[in-house]
Amino acid sequence: MRSVHRQLFKLGFLHTNQGTPMDRTKPRFSSNKGYLGQLSAYLPRRDNAFAAEQCGTICHRISRSGAVEILLVSSRETGRWIIPKGWMKLDRAPYEQAAAEAWQEAGVIGLVERRPFGYFSYLKQWADGTRSPTIVSVFLLLMERLVNGFREESERRREWVSTTEAARRVQEPELRTLILKAGQAIASGRAG
Repeated sequence: MRSVHRQLFKLGFLHTNQGTPMDRTKPRFSSNKGYLGQLSAYLPRRDNAFAAEQCGTICHRISRSGAVEILLVSSRETGRWIIPKGWMKLDRAPYEQAAAEAWQEAGVIGLVERRPFGYFSYLKQWADGTRSPTIVSVFLLLMERLVNGFREESERRREWVSTTEAARRVQEPELRTLILKAGQAIASGRAG
């Protein structure tokens, strides 16, 4: 995760606190730079607001016609379309946790890349109505098997769609861009 924080710092998403090095386990939320900075206007003011970290997968396959397809799942709370994602675990590497989320939320088993393809940010809506800024490390996962009877099957819908349709359905602008870039990279053989 240190490299993620370093990269986000360089992009302006994170900053140091009064010139002292930031605590790498709690990235400092920037109120004036980057997309998360723009989101901060929607959050209650706090002196120590930190971005939460999740990992997710862009699950993909190649259709019989040779087109790249992306698997989307519905969120449990609102039913909107998202990629499988969840909270980081201390006992697992981020790519391993991302693959576990693909299994739990979508019943996907496949080959996951060890390095993140990219990152996106969003406001996590909690049941009590509060929101928190969240950064998601996104890994590509080439589907080998799609299984029924996975943990959250009764709580979610899943659907394979084209990269263009997947980008249209998700709400987060940075995730839209990642999906389109992933589709291009996969189609050209540069990824997954």
